[in-house]
Amino acid sequence: MFNLSCTCVLLLVLGMAFAIAIVYKRIKKHKKCGNCPGCQKCVKQNVRLVPLTKRRTVEAFNPGTKKIPNVCHRIVGKVSPRVQRNLDSFAARHPAMKQIIHRNTADDYMSRHAPPTVYAVYKAIRPEYYAARADLARYMILYKEGGLYLDDKSDFSEDVALYVRKFPEVSLHAWRWDTPHWPDYLKNKKGEIVNWGMISAPQNTILKEMILNVCVNAFEDNGDEGGKFAVLRTTGPLMWSFIVQDYEGDPNVRISTESTSPAKYTVFDTMNAHEGLTRTYYGDLKTSVFRKEMLPDKHQLEAEIQDM
Repeated sequence: MFNLSCTCVLLLVLGMAFAIAIVYKRIKKHKKCGNCPGCQKCVKQNVRLVPLTKRRTVEAFNPGTKKIPNVCHRIVGKVSPRVQRNLDSFAARHPAMKQIIHRNTADDYMSRHAPPTVYAVYKAIRPEYYAARADLARYMILYKEGGLYLDDKSDFSEDVALYVRKFPEVSLHAWRWDTPHWPDYLKNKKGEIVNWGMISAPQNTILKEMILNVCVNAFEDNGDEGGKFAVLRTTGPLMWSFIVQDYEGDPNVRISTESTSPAKYTVFDTMNAHEGLTRTYYGDLKTSVFRKEMLPDKHQLEAEIQDM
C-alpha cells in the first residue's frame, strides 16, 4: 500500500514537472522572438491570436473631390523634448506648410467633428491605449480635412504641395517598410502598409472604409489579448494594410516604401527609443483595447459613418 502511494505521488510529480516544462518551453520560445504576442512565428503557432475580421465596405471607391491641402496633421499626448525639437524643426523647414498639432490625443477634434457614435467608439478605447485612439483619430482627421498625417516622432522632407504635384492622379499616398513586416499575417509578400504617415485628399472613401471597419469590428473583437499586437490588428497598421492593399494598382493610390519616399519613421536613434518615454507603454498592457460596454448602438453607428 505504501509503495503504491509513493508510486502515485511520484507519477503526479513527474506529470506536473512535464507540464511545467512544456509551458516553460513555450514561454522561452516566445521570449526569443521578442514581440509576443503577435510576431509571425506566434501567429502561426497560436491561431487564437488571429481572430478573423469581417471586411465591411462603403459605397463605390471615391478618391475625394478636392485637392490635397498643404498641411501636416500631428496627434500628440505628453511631448518629450526630442519630439518637441522635431515638431519645431519641421515647422522651420516647411514654412509654407501648415502644421496642425492635435493635442490630448485629438480628443477635442473628435468631439467636435466626428459623428457622435464614432466619438463614442473613440472613448470606448481605454485611454491608456493612446496609440489606438490616435489611430482612429488620424483616419477621421484625414477623411475630413485631407493633407499629410505624421506621428509626432516622424518626419517628411518635402512640402506636401510639391510632393503631390509629381503625382497629379494620386489621391492617397501610403508606404511600406523597406523590409516586409507581417507578410504571413497579411497574406501579402510585400507586407505591412504603415499608418505612422499617410497623405490623402479629403473625403477619400478608403479612409471612410477604414473608420467603418475599426468601429464595427470592435463589437466582435475588442482586442482582449491586450498589448501591442491587439492595437496593430484592431485599429493600427495591420487593419490599415488589409484595407489599403486591396486598392494597390488603382491609379488613384500610390504605395511606395519608406526609402523611396520623403517619409522617415523616427527621428530617434533607434526604432523603439520613443516607447514609454512620457507614459506607460501600451505594448506592456494586458487589458482589452475596447471596453465593449461603452460601445454605441451598432446600427446607428453604421448609418452615421455611411452618411459622412
